[in-house]
Amino acid sequence: MSSRAFKRENKIRKSTYKRFGSDLTDKCVDLQETAVSDRGESVTRTDGLQTEPQFSCITGRRIVEFDTLCKGLYCSECSSHLLLQNIQSETRIGLASLLYIKCECVFLNSAPNGKSHKNAATGNRGVPIYDVNTKAAAVCNTMTMLHSGLGQTCVSNWLAAMNIPPLSDRTLKRREREMGPLIEEVARNSCQLGHGCLIGQNKGNVVSYGSQKNTCRISENGSKNNITVPKHDCRYNWSGSAKSMESSLGVELLQQSSTDESNIKYIIMDDDTTTLSHIRKNYDVEIVKWSDINHSKKSLNNHLYRLSKT
Repeated sequence: MSSRAFKRENKIRKSTYKRFGSDLTDKCVDLQETAVSDRGESVTRTDGLQTEPQFSCITGRRIVEFDTLCKGLYCSECSSHLLLQNIQSETRIGLASLLYIKCECVFLNSAPNGKSHKNAATGNRGVPIYDVNTKAAAVCNTMTMLHSGLGQTCVSNWLAAMNIPPLSDRTLKRREREMGPLIEEVARNSCQLGHGCLIGQNKGNVVSYGSQKNTCRISENGSKNNITVPKHDCRYNWSGSAKSMESSLGVELLQQSSTDESNIKYIIMDDDTTTLSHIRKNYDVEIVKWSDINHSKKSLNNHLYRLSKT
């Protein structure tokens, strides 16, 4: 038996005696038979035989945040270091895990392998919500699927191929309900500002630019609290819907760039018929619209695809 394992045994017996008394200490399992060195080597028992090293019962891969896991590798009873090879069991919460690790003092500790937060909708009550599950739900959410290119089935298949236990449908749906209002709020705030510019075809110089915004926090705060609004650079210049910003801004940019000496006769843009209709109604009815190269390719491919089906 190594000196390190011998010191560990004495420490365990002293802590057990202090907690439960000498009677229970005598009935404890002979720790010399199960003592394992820190490197996972076999340890000699009192009868001279070799014992097999004990390793974790967890199989497969896990997503681990090392800073959070390292903070939990201390015994809450005797403050000694915990060894991952002494993991007794695991409780999986989606992609996160709660590891139950046995200490030298026979105390069973729980250590999470990732960061968690509370749900603000429930007043920060209830069980912790692990960040990795929330971020996975953001990937699978329909509003962010275009950004990541992954859906629920793709994420589950990818995790299975990596030998990582996937999320259940129930856990994923709960986290999607948590992320949904936040994503909608960000999308709603992004609709409060629209900007655009006109770029010359030959030299690529910016001919005109502008922006439209339908809110001003300083003005809203003054009207809400019935106080005098201080003098500031207010950018509030639009009271219509976010959808009509593009067409209105297009007409405004053309009017700004047109002079008595020059008049725009051709525009290159996407295939937005609403913007083109407003430009012809409020600027020039005879203006000619060209489609940009990306939309031209897409339109040609669609026509060829329909012809192949006939």
